Amino acid sequence: MKKVGSIIIYRLTELNQIERDKFCRKLLGRIVKTHRGKYTHHIKGILDTVPHIHVGRGILIVEKTNKQMLSDFFRDHGVKNVFIRDLILTKSDICKLKNEKQSDTV
Repeated sequence: MKKVGSIIIYRLTELNQIERDKFCRKLLGRIVKTHRGKYTHHIKGILDTVPHIHVGRGILIVEKTNKQMLSDFFRDHGVKNVFIRDLILTKSDICKLKNEKQSDTV
C-alpha cells in the first residue's frame, strides 16, 4: 500500500509585512541572539514539531495526518491563498519525513 502525504502551497501576498513576519516566526521559528551575538537560542515554530520537506518558497510536503493542523494554522493567521492536495510519497520522501538516510538500493 502506498503512503499518502499532502503538499501545501501557500502565498502571503494578502498579508502586510508585519503580519508576514509574525506568521513566518510562528511557522518556521527563529534564532535570537543576545549580548551582541554572544548567546543564541532557537525559538521553535510549528514546523519544528511537524515532520516536513521544504521543497521551495511556500511549498511544503507533510504527512497526511498533519494536514488539518497546518490548514487550521494557515486559516487562523489569515492566509487565504493556500493550495492543499494529497499525493503519493516516494521512498525517499518517506525517509526524509522520518529523518532517516535513504539507502542506495532502489
